[in-house]
Amino acid sequence: MIANQDYLWPTDAFLTLLMYQARDFFDFEFTLPDSCMVIFRCRRTFDPAVVDVPTTLAAVDPALLAEAFAWSRRTVAVAPPAMIDLGHAVTLWQGGFRDRASRLVRDGRLGAKNGSPMYDFQLDVLRSWGYGELLA
Repeated sequence: MIANQDYLWPTDAFLTLLMYQARDFFDFEFTLPDSCMVIFRCRRTFDPAVVDVPTTLAAVDPALLAEAFAWSRRTVAVAPPAMIDLGHAVTLWQGGFRDRASRLVRDGRLGAKNGSPMYDFQLDVLRSWGYGELLA
């Protein structure tokens, strides 16, 4: 089993890209309630060669990021979709794809609190970490 402690934390959402690349080896098992932790179970021997760890997020094709986060929404379906989408937006922002990130936040209304304690906490932390322009 792999316990991704920060899988649903928006600034560590590159984990989604890595798990997407390893999706043929791992199955979603469960999320820890009221946390960002997601557990995956290995279903066959993992081949690390399938995972291309980017040196920077700017080197990742935004279409690949979109595929990875769409996969995560389907696979980790118990997680609030807004948390996964916020991670997608922050990852795009970190990669320098600011227009795409802003559009995702705007279209999904991701910059507004939604009553979920974890999501609302994430928004507060992101604003304090300098992501206010993205969340405006």
